[in-house]
Amino acid sequence: MDQNPLMDELADHNRNVNKFVSTLEERGFIVQEGELKYLDILKLCSEGVVDNCMGNHAGTPYSSVLLPPAPNQHPS
Repeated sequence: MDQNPLMDELADHNRNVNKFVSTLEERGFIVQEGELKYLDILKLCSEGVVDNCMGNHAGTPYSSVLLPPAPNQHPS
């Protein structure tokens, strides 16, 4: 029975990411997992959360990268 090529590709990708993270950590970098969140920019603008929607491209969602605070960082 043949292995699923997509699963092979995903496994290779995961190995590459894990190797990259290990290399960064070995070199003294702090690696933390974050999250990608899609935003409703028109809603945020309507609610006054953001000043404007200039640059809004219909059909193209806005996204934001959410990262945990760095070690010893105390966000306000």
